[in-house]
Amino acid sequence: MKSFDLFAEFVNLNVDTVFKLMYRDLQFSHTYYTAIGNTNIKIGDWKRAAKTHSDSDIKRFLEYSLSLQLPSVLQSALGSVGDMQLYETQEAVKEPTGCTITTVVVPEAHIINFRQNATWKLQERAEGGSSLTVNASVEVLNGAPWGMKGSLEGIMVSQCKQALQKWIELAQNVAERHIEAPPPP
Repeated sequence: MKSFDLFAEFVNLNVDTVFKLMYRDLQFSHTYYTAIGNTNIKIGDWKRAAKTHSDSDIKRFLEYSLSLQLPSVLQSALGSVGDMQLYETQEAVKEPTGCTITTVVVPEAHIINFRQNATWKLQERAEGGSSLTVNASVEVLNGAPWGMKGSLEGIMVSQCKQALQKWIELAQNVAERHIEAPPPP
């Protein structure tokens, strides 16, 4: 398993506004998933998580297709990888000073079986606004040729990191536009 961390600040937006703009707004989600090369995107509605009685613990499911880009040496070792159907679960838990969102991405039965986990911590900042810390990991469970699991995980972590950096870039653009032109009351 390989992991990485990312950090971002939303200087003039509180946690609730960031969550509303980036997670409640389906247009943002569609823009993001399209920007990173996903197709056939289906985003479910947020619903109360079954394990809780709190309206602040919510969950949704996403489904999309992705063409995994691999170097030719791995392509030849694995054969045709083609498009993968991916399933993502997102859970959000409201906390006193922020929100934690966990995401888990797994493929439908495929030549490569992997699991991508991410924990997104949105926190109110003492000086105003909010901060985001993302800790993500990718683990190839099976399907990698002998001796290539580490290389495959490294490539997948790199692609995952690029995708999450794209999310942060898009989120900061939305945040800037929101600050410049807040919605009418």
